[in-house]
Amino acid sequence: MQKTGTLIADVKEEALKKILIKNLITKRKLENRKTRINILKKYKAQKVESEK
Repeated sequence: MQKTGTLIADVKEEALKKILIKNLITKRKLENRKTRINILKKYKAQKVESEK
Protein backbone atom coordinates (compact mmCIF):
# COMPACT_ATOMS: atom_id res chain seq x y z
CA MET A 1 0.00 0.00 0.00
CA GLN A 2 1.24 3.46 -0.78
CA LYS A 3 2.59 5.32 2.23
CA THR A 4 2.00 9.02 2.69
CA GLY A 5 4.63 10.96 0.80
CA THR A 6 5.64 8.07 -1.45
CA LEU A 7 5.46 8.87 -5.12
CA ILE A 8 4.11 6.28 -7.52
CA ALA A 9 7.42 6.54 -9.41
CA ASP A 10 9.17 5.23 -6.28
CA VAL A 11 7.07 2.04 -6.30
CA LYS A 12 8.38 -0.97 -8.21
CA GLU A 13 6.49 -1.85 -11.38
CA GLU A 14 5.42 -5.27 -10.05
CA ALA A 15 4.06 -3.74 -6.85
CA LEU A 16 2.14 -1.15 -8.84
CA LYS A 17 0.63 -3.86 -11.07
CA LYS A 18 -0.49 -5.82 -8.01
CA ILE A 19 -2.11 -2.74 -6.49
CA LEU A 20 -3.94 -1.88 -9.71
CA ILE A 21 -5.14 -5.46 -10.28
CA LYS A 22 -6.33 -5.74 -6.67
CA ASN A 23 -8.32 -2.51 -7.03
CA LEU A 24 -9.91 -3.70 -10.28
CA ILE A 25 -10.91 -7.03 -8.75
CA THR A 26 -12.31 -5.33 -5.65
CA LYS A 27 -14.37 -2.91 -7.75
CA ARG A 28 -15.67 -5.76 -9.93
CA LYS A 29 -16.71 -7.77 -6.85
CA LEU A 30 -18.45 -4.72 -5.40
CA GLU A 31 -20.34 -4.09 -8.65
CA ASN A 32 -21.39 -7.75 -8.84
CA ARG A 33 -22.56 -7.66 -5.24
CA LYS A 34 -24.60 -4.50 -5.83
CA THR A 35 -26.18 -6.10 -8.91
CA ARG A 36 -27.11 -9.24 -6.99
CA ILE A 37 -28.57 -7.19 -4.14
CA ASN A 38 -30.71 -5.20 -6.59
CA ILE A 39 -31.95 -8.40 -8.24
CA LEU A 40 -32.85 -9.88 -4.85
CA LYS A 41 -34.68 -6.68 -3.85
CA LYS A 42 -36.72 -6.75 -7.07
CA TYR A 43 -37.50 -10.45 -6.61
CA LYS A 44 -38.58 -9.89 -3.01
CA ALA A 45 -40.78 -6.92 -4.01
CA GLN A 46 -42.46 -9.02 -6.72
CA LYS A 47 -43.00 -11.87 -4.30
CA VAL A 48 -44.61 -9.54 -1.72
CA GLU A 49 -46.91 -8.06 -4.37
CA SER A 50 -47.95 -11.47 -5.65
CA GLU A 51 -48.90 -12.55 -2.11
CA LYS A 52 -51.34 -9.62 -1.75
